[in-house]
Amino acid sequence: MIKEFFGLFYLFLRVDLIESFKKRNIRIIYLFYITFFALISSKISMEKKEALLKNLREIITEYIKNKEYIELIDCRDFEVSNLSSLKEIYETLNMFSVAMNIFLKKNENTLFKQSLIESYNAFSHILNGIKSSDTSFNKNVRKAYNHFYRGALDYYKTIIRKEFEKIDKEKLKELRFEEFSSIGIEASNNKIKKEIIDKYKKLVTEIK
Repeated sequence: MIKEFFGLFYLFLRVDLIESFKKRNIRIIYLFYITFFALISSKISMEKKEALLKNLREIITEYIKNKEYIELIDCRDFEVSNLSSLKEIYETLNMFSVAMNIFLKKNENTLFKQSLIESYNAFSHILNGIKSSDTSFNKNVRKAYNHFYRGALDYYKTIIRKEFEKIDKEKLKELRFEEFSSIGIEASNNKIKKEIIDKYKKLVTEIK
C-alpha cells in the first residue's frame, strides 16, 4: 500500500511541478497527508486504509487526466526500497497531526496552506530517499522530519498570531528563546524539539 501511495504521489508531483505555478492544490496535499498517516499507523483498520487509498487513487486519476506532461505508471508496481524504515517517522507525523487538528478546530476546518506545503516537501524528500541508496534515504528522511516539525510549529504560531491578546506573554517569551536556542538542531528523534512542540501545544490549548 505504501508503494502505491508513493506511486500516486509521484504522479501528482510530476503534474504539480508545473501546475503549482498557477495554483497549489492544497486539498489534494491534505488528502496525501491523512492517507499516509493512516497507512503507517497501527491504530487504523485495514478497511479504513484501503478506503483512503482508493479515494486518493480516484482523485489523482482524475487530476492527471489529459495532462500532456505526465509520465503514466502503474502505481502498484512503483519501485521503491527502504519501506520498512518509514514507521520510524510516525511520532513526528503524529506531532504534525495533533497541531493540525487543533488548528482545524479553532479555524472552522479551514486548511492552512503553509503547513501543508511543509508536508508536501516532506513527502518529496521521502520519495527521493526510498528510490535511492540507504545513505540518501537516511539523509532525506531527516529532512522530512524537519519539514513536519516546521509545519507543526506553523500551525501553533498561526493560532498565536490570531489570538495574541489571550496568550500568556511571559510563557511565550521563554518559549521563543528556547526555540531560538535550538536552531541548527535536527528534528529527527530529538528530545529538545519535541519538548518545544509540546510547550507550544500547551500554550495554545490554554487559550480561553
